[in-house]
Amino acid sequence: MDAKQIQIFSDSQLVVHQVNQDFTAKDASMTAYLQHARHLLATFHVYSINQVPRSENSHANALARLASALEQGIGRHIHIEFLDQPSTQAPLICTIDHSPYMDGPHPSVFAEPNTTG
Repeated sequence: MDAKQIQIFSDSQLVVHQVNQDFTAKDASMTAYLQHARHLLATFHVYSINQVPRSENSHANALARLASALEQGIGRHIHIEFLDQPSTQAPLICTIDHSPYMDGPHPSVFAEPNTTG
């Protein structure tokens, strides 16, 4: 790679401050990652690493969750569901309880009242 400069953006305040040498890495695995990162950064003439708030980094968060799922052996299939409306506006779901009640079965039905007529 012939790049001489690199800009890095991370949502991890800890990583940004460790790479910028504001914080020290105390965990052995973080120390190893930090040493590797500094080794790679030494190949560039100029670099910068800046923190991006997680709220402004939703695309990267989705990719990180996908990578985490792969590492945990969940598999390569990620279920994606597109909702027609926010889940807070979803219709009330009726629950029927057939468990024994006092002397015998007593079905309890919880539902939205019928307001259509």
